[in-house]
Amino acid sequence: MKIAIPTYNRSNKFETILFLKKNNVPIENIYIFLANEEEKKKYISVYGDKYNWIVGVIGIGAQRNFINEYFEENEIIISMDDDIKDLIHKDNKPFIEWTKECFDYLRDNNVGLISFCPSTNPYFFTEKIKLESHKSWKCGNYLAVGVIHIYRNHKDLTMDFGSIAEDYERSIMYYKKYGSNARYFDILIETKYWATGGCDEERTIYTYIRNVHNFLYRHPKYVSFNTKYIRNITKSHKLPNIISHRTPKDNVDIIKLPKIERKELCNLYELLNNIEGNYETYPSICEEVMRIGDIFCPFKIKNIIITKNEIYVFSGECMLVSFGDFTGSQLIINHKKYDNDYTYAFSSQLNHSNTNDLVGTKYSIYFIKKIPL
Repeated sequence: MKIAIPTYNRSNKFETILFLKKNNVPIENIYIFLANEEEKKKYISVYGDKYNWIVGVIGIGAQRNFINEYFEENEIIISMDDDIKDLIHKDNKPFIEWTKECFDYLRDNNVGLISFCPSTNPYFFTEKIKLESHKSWKCGNYLAVGVIHIYRNHKDLTMDFGSIAEDYERSIMYYKKYGSNARYFDILIETKYWATGGCDEERTIYTYIRNVHNFLYRHPKYVSFNTKYIRNITKSHKLPNIISHRTPKDNVDIIKLPKIERKELCNLYELLNNIEGNYETYPSICEEVMRIGDIFCPFKIKNIIITKNEIYVFSGECMLVSFGDFTGSQLIINHKKYDNDYTYAFSSQLNHSNTNDLVGTKYSIYFIKKIPL
């Protein structure tokens, strides 16, 4: 058994190490990955030097990739976050016993990743789950939350995303490789999601939104979104929240992206309403459009077109944002109506237009994708 724990800035509150000590996990099986030598000194001063202290890199996505490179190909690894208070088995099996069952399951079945129910709600362990009809294992397109997952190590499965979506990215990569991920339903995780700690620098509001838009654009067959309050980022409004499709979609030509808050577009709307001629001759407008594109556009931009009360016929993939003080004029793509409140990315092959019931002023921004050489 090898347990990998990436940790940063939690030497004074390293709850996972206390959990493992309580469960009599041998020290030599625990590998703790730090961001730098200074962090290593802090942790050793508190917990001693007998653990496998390894200096890796800063940033959770980069650190996960470092961990994959550190271990051997096909090794089975238990990955745990540093703030796990408890892992409760429905039949009170010890940690070492049920994790061994997970190792055996990976060895005996054609899956590479084991996930656990992300719930922290004790209601999850009602009497229903203890019935004989309860199944401990299922396979499908399950999300393996970063808090704890068990996986067969593959060095070629590297992640591009940090703390915002790295668990979704890992789950998709393993689903593509094996055709299924496993879910072990007998564990309740006691932790605090989005707790203050090592990932705070990656969880600013604009970094979060940029990563969510990018991830939705890259993986539309596997994920979509809803909205919820994420109070560690902002308490003023709901943010887009990635959710997995239980069944991946076949083809996605139109990608629905989250609504852009009205306040983000108010300044641009005022600027556009007070110009004459082409917006490209106004540096303040160009700067504001690029600011919006940098936050919300999920690809590199080749060109930007702004229209007023009309559509633009273009060639190439684009992201379309509509805004203004208007009613009516719904977006039509391939003869289907779409809500103007959302942002859409779609290809040039799709016919698009507006309904002819516009009242007011409607601006549309076309962020046209730059195609890599």
